[in-house]
Amino acid sequence: MGKFYDEINEDQQEWIKQQKMFVVASAPLSSTGTINASPKGYDCFRIINANKACYLEMTGSGIETQSHVEENGRLTIMFMAFDGAPKILRLFGIGHVCRVGTPEYESLFNSHYKGTSPDFETVEGKRSIIVISVDKVGISCGFGVPYYEYKENRPTLLNY
Repeated sequence: MGKFYDEINEDQQEWIKQQKMFVVASAPLSSTGTINASPKGYDCFRIINANKACYLEMTGSGIETQSHVEENGRLTIMFMAFDGAPKILRLFGIGHVCRVGTPEYESLFNSHYKGTSPDFETVEGKRSIIVISVDKVGISCGFGVPYYEYKENRPTLLNY
């Protein structure tokens, strides 16, 4: 059975920082709309505090997550252990979009991405920073997640 927490504790924060990818899930309000699940990598996830985190949204095949968050704010972010002890960690909360060029985007980018590796300052395809206000953290077993060995990030998106 899963466990739930009101915030991202220090052990969970450290575990999140070790993960190479995460999945962002969102959905429109319309019952005929589709749920979106989008994998992310490139070490673009940042924890701001125990109840707030963000990730750098870059160009790619679609913009569903940003559209859904702008419409209704509902957002879930999931991390999975592909090595070591099995675990799935989900962050449930309300998101908001900080578009490139806005003061909030610039503040977040300068605080959390400037001077990091990869060098996000040189990436042309930055769309926004998605911020999630976390109201619940869920931990479950992860026994169904297979072992995978991380090789490297694909370079295409950084040059897109």
